[in-house]
Amino acid sequence: MRRNMSEFISTRALLHVRYIPLIISSIKNWPSFLLNYMGLRDSEEIYSFRSGVKIKTREGIDAATIMVVFLKKDYGVIPDNSIVVDIGANIGVFAIYAASTARNTTVYAFEPAKDSFDCLLRNVKLNGVERVVHPFNLGVSAKKEKRKLFLASLSPFHSLYSRSINQEFISINCISLNDILEQNKIDRVDVLKVDCEGAEFEILRGLSDGNFRRIKEIRMEYHNQHDRRYSVSELETFLEQKGFKRVFFREFLDQAGNIWFRQQFV
Repeated sequence: MRRNMSEFISTRALLHVRYIPLIISSIKNWPSFLLNYMGLRDSEEIYSFRSGVKIKTREGIDAATIMVVFLKKDYGVIPDNSIVVDIGANIGVFAIYAASTARNTTVYAFEPAKDSFDCLLRNVKLNGVERVVHPFNLGVSAKKEKRKLFLASLSPFHSLYSRSINQEFISINCISLNDILEQNKIDRVDVLKVDCEGAEFEILRGLSDGNFRRIKEIRMEYHNQHDRRYSVSELETFLEQKGFKRVFFREFLDQAGNIWFRQQFV
């Protein structure tokens, strides 16, 4: 048994070994981070970055989100003087990343799950960015409405779409991207970040042509919805018709990946 466990740990370590120097150079309490990131621990933590940033997490899997955003930089560099809209803010990792790495930046962050939203608020306070990050305990969909948020059993990655029969859900309030822009008087969006487990299709399809012209870049994690005839290729065709060009694409799962678009006429 001990030998099997040792082999398991060694295999997991080899998968992530190339990131160890980056983790050590970036995070002070890197041993805890590494154990959570590798799936060898499942603990709530406050990670302290050598840059001064602090991120409170709720569970071990949150280390993977930090890795994606802060260390791998899957959402890229945020330009100074940016207006950022963060749909699917979770515990606020991307919002804190944008607020801490770009000067004179404003972030509007939307997260419907109350436990994740409360952690987002804690992270905003921990980093003293209350004037920079504007958090909203709301979901985003095609229109203002009440929706079911279906709960993932082993992760915080909940969705407006059910993945199984009798999946547990909570009721949430949603607004549209049109609502976000109009109610907050946002004249331009330099970066629209989207990570909402498949709802990206209806959110973007519900946006008016006039509001599309306010958006410079869309950086998202896409999730194909074949049962609803939504796929990333269909999304790309739709956004090309709205004046956007794909500038980055990376598939990391069979039906999911990262894709960025840039408005061609801004």
